[in-house]
Amino acid sequence: ISPVIKERVGKYDFVSVQGDINCDFSRLNGHTNAVHNFLINENLSIMWDSFPVKFTFFAQDRFATLDHFFVSRNMLEYITEAGSVDDSENLSDHSPIFYN
Repeated sequence: ISPVIKERVGKYDFVSVQGDINCDFSRLNGHTNAVHNFLINENLSIMWDSFPVKFTFFAQDRFATLDHFFVSRNMLEYITEAGSVDDSENLSDHSPIFYN
C-alpha cells in the first residue's frame, strides 16, 4: 500500500486508510510493529488516538480494537467525531466504525 500512497502524494490533500487491519496496538508483536512502522513512514495518525474507542471486535468474552482509520495528520483538524457503533442487532463480530 505504501507505493500507492507515495504515488498520490501531492495529488490529494488527505490520505485515509481504513479497514480490518487485525492489529490491536495494546498488544506488542511483529504485526503491530510492522503497522506502526508503516504509519511512521507514511506520516499517518491512528484515529483512535484522538477519538478513543473501547473495542471494534468482540467474540465470546474477548474484546479488541482491530478495525482502524489511519489518516494524514492534516486531516485530523477537520474530523469532529469518530467511533465504533455497539449495536445488539449487529450480526458481525466487528462493530461498524465511522468518522465525520
